[in-house]
Amino acid sequence: MKLFIDVGNTAIKFVTCENDKLTFVGRFYTQETSIEKMDNILKDLPPFDDVVVSSVVPSANTALSKYFKTNYDLKPRFIKIGDYPEINVDIENPEELGIDLYCDLVEGYQFSKQNKKPTLIIDLGTASKIMLIDEKGLFNTCVIIPGIEISKKTLSSSTAQLPFYEVLKIKKVTETRNTVEVINASIYYGHIESINGLINRIEKEIGKTCNYLITGGCAPIIESEIKGPHTYDPLLCFKGIQRIVKRG
Repeated sequence: MKLFIDVGNTAIKFVTCENDKLTFVGRFYTQETSIEKMDNILKDLPPFDDVVVSSVVPSANTALSKYFKTNYDLKPRFIKIGDYPEINVDIENPEELGIDLYCDLVEGYQFSKQNKKPTLIIDLGTASKIMLIDEKGLFNTCVIIPGIEISKKTLSSSTAQLPFYEVLKIKKVTETRNTVEVINASIYYGHIESINGLINRIEKEIGKTCNYLITGGCAPIIESEIKGPHTYDPLLCFKGIQRIVKRG
């Protein structure tokens, strides 16, 4: 059995891979990383013989390497750009691409080939990212906007009279009657309109319609509002890791 880990800016997620089956086993906030939390997630797992990591937090890599060497006598493999050569990262500085997004692209490339048209990967995490990849594996288009979590924290911290809140129980814009309802509806629908507007702009610029693959921690909140037929896959990054590992 293999253990896959996705280290993001907000959360660290753990998935096992056995006989090609991916199973989510736990997560915790990146800022709360500790040996105790690692132990709590891993203590009940069957034995694993390999650890593969997608990380966008360099400071966490040393700690993970030390933990698995000390506790399991294993050396984690850290995914890097270029591990899946079929993906052509055609941007000025490929090393600036987040490894989690690179793993998303690996799976999105397969989706594009299967459906015979470009794919927009919509990753709704701390930031919301939309990436375009075509049937030949070319990636050269990405947009990044503040995610729902960033938007609500920024608005709350920058404005004394606006409370911190959770984006829950969204009402229609015209039905809001207090500050929290107004903020909720504004951020929720504003984010949806931004995502859908950017999708339309990208498709207009390339002159093609696309597949839509949606993932990320905030996806369940707004996924149903995204334009047109789409596929929601919470394990998209891990499926990309799986393909990279299989390729060797």
